[in-house]
Amino acid sequence: MVDNAGATVPLPLDDLDGATDDVWRQMLAVNLMAPWYCARAGADDLRAAQDGVVVNIGSIAGLTGSGSSLPYAVSKSALHGLTRSLARALAPVRVNEVAPGLVMTRWWAGNEERGRELASAALIDRETTPEDVASAVLGVVASRAITGQTVVVDGGQTL
Repeated sequence: MVDNAGATVPLPLDDLDGATDDVWRQMLAVNLMAPWYCARAGADDLRAAQDGVVVNIGSIAGLTGSGSSLPYAVSKSALHGLTRSLARALAPVRVNEVAPGLVMTRWWAGNEERGRELASAALIDRETTPEDVASAVLGVVASRAITGQTVVVDGGQTL
């Protein structure tokens, strides 16, 4: 199972008034609770499978505390904790997370120049692509000795 839903409400990190209860509820509902509900609903089938695997799609915002908004970063940080706890709770089902950095997708439509500027902080001289993220997902699915881990796919952006 790959939990790939995500949402954000772009707000400056210091806009504490903009981080309303409704924004918090939305970020936690999509970025934390949805993967929880999926894992809980699929737990029996995952355990019955010969090699059940869950991959949560996180974000480097959960590691850095920065990102499109404070509620977004916190919700993705909570997903890291959920990933580790589910790895324990569902074992021998393997539960991991792939945490992309900036990936130029439709989310950046109209802000491509700013996105490329931010992505230029990466150590390797190319943007992270959706294919890079997909390869990381396939990698943690294929590696039967990895569980409870967060794999960062950001071209060295957070080093």
